[in-house]
This record gives sequence, C-alpha cells and structure tokens, in this order.
Amino acid sequence: MAINTQRFDFTEVMINNVVPEKKGVYCLYDTYGRIIYYGMSEVSIKNRLLSHLNGKEGKCTQSARFFSYEESSNPSLRERLLLEDHLVAFRTLPQCNEKIG
Repeated sequence: MAINTQRFDFTEVMINNVVPEKKGVYCLYDTYGRIIYYGMSEVSIKNRLLSHLNGKEGKCTQSARFFSYEESSNPSLRERLLLEDHLVAFRTLPQCNEKIG
C-alpha cells in the first residue's frame, strides 16, 4: 500500500514547515507525479528530505518536485513493503531506488 498522504512541493520551506523530526518513510515524485524514490529514516524524516534536497543523497533524487511522508514505528519494514508493492505494480523499482532493503 502506497503512502496515502498529501503531496507537498519539494522545497526547504515546505519541508521545514510540515515534516516532523520523527522516524518514518517518504516518497519523492517527479514533475509529472511519478514516484522516483522511496526512502526511510530511523531518526528524522525532515533531515533525510533536506539531505536529498541539498544533493547529499545523490544526483538522482535532486530531480524531485514533490514529496509525501508518513511516520512509522518500523521504517525499514515499511520501506521494504512500499518497494515490493511498487515492483509488483510496475515490474520495476522507482528510478532512484537500486534495490529492496
């Protein structure tokens, strides 16, 4: 099951205003709303998103234009389930995810 929360513009202002300093998962989308990356944080979703925005997580995710997130008590498991669901639905992982787990 995908992350079913609101999508936000992938900007520093938006990340700082809406994302908690809690563990969980997040999704990055391209200009057309296609999922390009699922990620997780065991500490702070906000810090991980800012890291992607600032290019510290690689070039691929810098093309993101929107994001969504959800808090999770087990982010690693939730990320794996999101990636497995994407693989079943689209027969491929999101373009910036190289593997599951």
